Amino acid sequence: MYNKDAYIYENLRYKTVAPTLLPHETIRDTKLAGYEIPANTTVLVNAFYTSHNPSVYEDPFTIKPERFLDEHGAVLPPGHPARYNSVGLSFGSGKKSCFGKNLAETRIFLFLANILQKFTVLPVGDLPDRDVKNYKLVMVLRPPSVSVKFIRRQ
Repeated sequence: MYNKDAYIYENLRYKTVAPTLLPHETIRDTKLAGYEIPANTTVLVNAFYTSHNPSVYEDPFTIKPERFLDEHGAVLPPGHPARYNSVGLSFGSGKKSCFGKNLAETRIFLFLANILQKFTVLPVGDLPDRDVKNYKLVMVLRPPSVSVKFIRRQ
């Protein structure tokens, strides 16, 4: 069984909803990865690439919640590259991080746990392609629709 946080982090990583984060602007001349970026330059962050970067995530297009666990099964700390390059970018970090991050993560867990406690969820028909590379881009990445039926547990 996986750690619930590792499962949530892996799904947030794999299914990057906003492939490009909101524009930011440099406040001073900056050097990043060997590039000179002048002050007042608009910068866009490619969150899809950072959360699927093969130098950070082995086999990035496969869902593996264990990539967010250390050798003892504990969730990796927030500064670890695996967390920073996906979850960190989704919610931001430092002083300007999203104040709703903890609420969002707990709500995701509670929402899923509540449904799975009460229902068996089964697909109606064939499952669509789940490869995130084939999702449609409509301001955000949109996975294909799927029909499911909920069977109340006894």
